[in-house]
Amino acid sequence: MDRASLARKLHRHLASSPPPESRPSEYGLHPQFFPLSHAALSFLHGGISPTRVSPPEITKKERQPPPHPPNPYPGLPGDATDAEHDLYGTNGPLWYRGWALDDEHVVCREVDAVLEKTGTRRLIMGHTPTFDRMVSRCDGKIILIDTGISSAYGGVLSALDIKYSLIPIDDSVQSAPGTRAPASAKAEKYLEQEIIQAIYPGKRDVFVSHEREIAGHAL
Repeated sequence: MDRASLARKLHRHLASSPPPESRPSEYGLHPQFFPLSHAALSFLHGGISPTRVSPPEITKKERQPPPHPPNPYPGLPGDATDAEHDLYGTNGPLWYRGWALDDEHVVCREVDAVLEKTGTRRLIMGHTPTFDRMVSRCDGKIILIDTGISSAYGGVLSALDIKYSLIPIDDSVQSAPGTRAPASAKAEKYLEQEIIQAIYPGKRDVFVSHEREIAGHAL
């Protein structure tokens, strides 16, 4: 199966599948059946605060303020909701800096809970520039990519390179002890490969180089 066909197949499967907690009990929650449930990457400007995981409910605003700059920053409209103030606050996803500025032992203790709740593998963020390099924390679970490449900041030119492959390697797999596959499911094996690296003029810095064999059931 070529990559395009595999991508379409996975997209159809994921798009039609309910979240793990609502799926039939015969699937269980064993990663054998849902090994990609937390394979996504989170991209945000600021970051998802450990105390503010749920997305705020935002109401649509018909009136837009004049662009800033050159006009003065008008702030939020007078009738903005608490959720909108929360979104634009220092603890919201646009401005939160904790993943960049808090101590290593603090962020590494807190990040797993956020990854679990958001169904993601890594948090990738900008907003807090380091100017000379990108930063990987907690074994690549947190990646900070803002190096201030704008001429206004004069930071190093950089780009984040993400290579992800999911390669079929077998058409059958044994069920894990204590679990059973649904009779209608077809067992499949894949080789998952993930390489994430920072690219700078003349050099690269590898943050993640990961490979594993996974098994699941295509419905």
